[in-house]
Amino acid sequence: MVKCDTTIFSTKTRLYWQWNCDSSWLTFETKKGTKRIIQTFKEDELPKTESIRPRFIKEFDSKLWFKQQKVPGCCYPPSHFLLNAKVGTTLWEVQEDLFVQENQEKNLVFYFSDTTFTQLVAFDLMKNKKTNYTIPKNRILKTLKMAKVPFVSEIFEKSRIVKSQVEMYYNYYKEDGRKQWVKDTIQFKIGQ
Repeated sequence: MVKCDTTIFSTKTRLYWQWNCDSSWLTFETKKGTKRIIQTFKEDELPKTESIRPRFIKEFDSKLWFKQQKVPGCCYPPSHFLLNAKVGTTLWEVQEDLFVQENQEKNLVFYFSDTTFTQLVAFDLMKNKKTNYTIPKNRILKTLKMAKVPFVSEIFEKSRIVKSQVEMYYNYYKEDGRKQWVKDTIQFKIGQ
């Protein structure tokens, strides 16, 4: 069952669920009463709506952060998106196939810029700043193939963040005469 509470933000905008016999939809309403449908679920999706609906994470000055588990249960990474807090338009989105991890306390989402998996992005959602880190070409693609894992998030361990210094660990497949699994450390400063 979908929670039907209305969320009212500091901008006096609202977020709430509506439904009829064959669908449900998440509605964003501006201060002036303009409505925008954020997501719709059809009749066959209604039983799992609670587990796959977008979840509000945090409000910033002019942005709303959401996370969505598009497949119920474990083992499938979420997508993330930011909405304009005044009009409900999507400002930014990262799909689950590019997502690496999040840190809600530090307002960070780590993801790859595209499916070449060479540019790791640390996005500070509150400050709207992105920091890129380059990973050698084909390293991640080869690792995903050899490890037979569907999502890049599965090869990364939880990051460590102290002040603006990020430390991330990931395992990759290396061929240098020997075939072996190697743990690599990524270190960089965010917001620089």
